[in-house]
Amino acid sequence: MTHRILAQGAAAAALAGLIVACGGDKSTPTTPTTPAAATLTSPKLDSPAANAQMDSLRPTLTVQNATSDQPSGARTYEFQISDSTSFTSATTSSLITGFNAQVGKTGVPEGTNGKTSWTPDADLQPTTLFYWRARAVQGSATGPWSDTFTFKSKLVGFNRPGELYDPLIHGETVGEIVGSGTFIPGKGVQLNSNTSYVKYLLPQTITNGEFSMDVEGLRANGPGDKAKVFGMQQGQDDFITNKYRVDIQYRGAAGFPPNAITFRALYGSADDLDVRYEPDTATRFASVFALSPANTYHWKATWGSEFRVQVRDGGTNGLLLYNVGVKSSKDGSTGAGVAAAMAKLSELGVPMAGVTLVDGSGLARDNRVTCRALAYTMDLGVRPEFKALLDGLSVAGVSGTLADELIGTGLEGKLKGKTGFLNGVTGLAGIVDVGRPLRFALVVNGNFGETAAIRIRGQLAQIIARFPEAPSPDQLVPAPVAPTPLPPTPAPTAP
Repeated sequence: MTHRILAQGAAAAALAGLIVACGGDKSTPTTPTTPAAATLTSPKLDSPAANAQMDSLRPTLTVQNATSDQPSGARTYEFQISDSTSFTSATTSSLITGFNAQVGKTGVPEGTNGKTSWTPDADLQPTTLFYWRARAVQGSATGPWSDTFTFKSKLVGFNRPGELYDPLIHGETVGEIVGSGTFIPGKGVQLNSNTSYVKYLLPQTITNGEFSMDVEGLRANGPGDKAKVFGMQQGQDDFITNKYRVDIQYRGAAGFPPNAITFRALYGSADDLDVRYEPDTATRFASVFALSPANTYHWKATWGSEFRVQVRDGGTNGLLLYNVGVKSSKDGSTGAGVAAAMAKLSELGVPMAGVTLVDGSGLARDNRVTCRALAYTMDLGVRPEFKALLDGLSVAGVSGTLADELIGTGLEGKLKGKTGFLNGVTGLAGIVDVGRPLRFALVVNGNFGETAAIRIRGQLAQIIARFPEAPSPDQLVPAPVAPTPLPPTPAPTAP
């Protein structure tokens, strides 16, 4: 009973409360207030870095989240990618079928770690500079666009009629690696031996155009003589005997001269100068460079009305080191080439009296050169445009053809020079530190082999290094030939 009364009392109290709530002031109820629109900041672009080279055709874009003055309400993001800064229409979308030059996405949920990311669900156009941006959306509010950043889509190679492109930086090639090679991510392919190379079979003959590449790892006084940087040929037969070939070289320690950049292009014959393009001997000797393995060198060969090779230190826009073009000679003879070489040396100020050249290689025994001409050639190295002539010389006891000579003498590490040898002939021209730079040249003829030639060069070099102390004449010239005795006069006979 007691419990029922209490229950009835509670019901009565509740009913009284309901009556009070419904009675009293009879004014119109207030309309609920609409929340204010959010004010958003622009997101900050996080990655990829500005102008980054991507290794994917679907790169992930990341922004640092925008901020809002309204704490409640979910935020989403809109991303845009285009090859145009206007983001309204692509400029190259029709060039490559199956790829996209403009994509975008709305409604990307905000990330919980302070950053939001998005990855396109379609392949971007390869080898293209893209622009991208993002903005935040919260409720009915749309924030300002971020700054615009750029990235480069993945480089994709191709080999088609008239065009060849191979980036090599993504661990793949459109050619074939012959010999030992290792892909270095972001760099290219490393050739692990002096017989390794990348081969491309062109689908069509290219009669004029450009062949260029970036190369690292080249160094002065490398192995071999005519080390090839790149080449081209007709067909796939023996390169050395091919009558249609291009050979671009950075010569090694045994080259003539060492560390020279040079080239040869044959359009049907190695003997006919009307179809053979190569620098003359003087130009080759003026093209000595001590290249550094740490630097990137851009090599470019162009052909058409002339054959020209350019080399830049620092990539495509780097310092121009080498720029030589050759047109075919009207006189298709060795004599014409020799005459051009002699004229160039004379033009450079080298005294040519007593100098005779009969070939371009320096190996003919009828060639004649004076020490004065060699010394003046060394003098060219003090001119800024020929600085590499001295920089590329071998160093006694250290590098090149002098690496095993003059070890343990006072000239080790101090004498720099270029050696020469044929049976019975040896020479050395260079520079030695005697408290000041002393340029010198020596040529010796006689009856000796290579071992004796090394000894003779070393002895004379040490004599020269004692300058200004003058050696005795018998140390510099051959001993005079003893006179032949006259036959005895016969005794008179008796009549």
